[in-house]
Amino acid sequence: QLRLHIQLGHTLGSLCCNPEPACHGNNFILVDLNGIHSIALNFCNCEMAQVHYIQLLHAHWDTATTSEPKTAATFCVLDHFQIYTLESKGSAFKYYHVLSHLTENTGVNPPKVCSYLLFWK
Repeated sequence: QLRLHIQLGHTLGSLCCNPEPACHGNNFILVDLNGIHSIALNFCNCEMAQVHYIQLLHAHWDTATTSEPKTAATFCVLDHFQIYTLESKGSAFKYYHVLSHLTENTGVNPPKVCSYLLFWK
């Protein structure tokens, strides 16, 4: 299984000398327009590094918590969700299921329930 690994806090292509895994097992949940993904994410933990949620905001990701974030949504999916709810009056529950089907449409291994939905309410 291929896995996306992302390092925050540095310019593209540069390495961090003190990376810190985002969460135990490195299973950070990222909600995007094309689905819900479990990725390996490292925050920069260098001496001059910014706090984790600021590093996420610089990547154009938003999280529901400022302490120990384990889930984030891209600004693109948040914009899309806003238009979806304004135009169709659809619920966050239905939107989550659309993203879930985009991620894994067989129903055999659906993505974990996303705590980020609490933020969307």
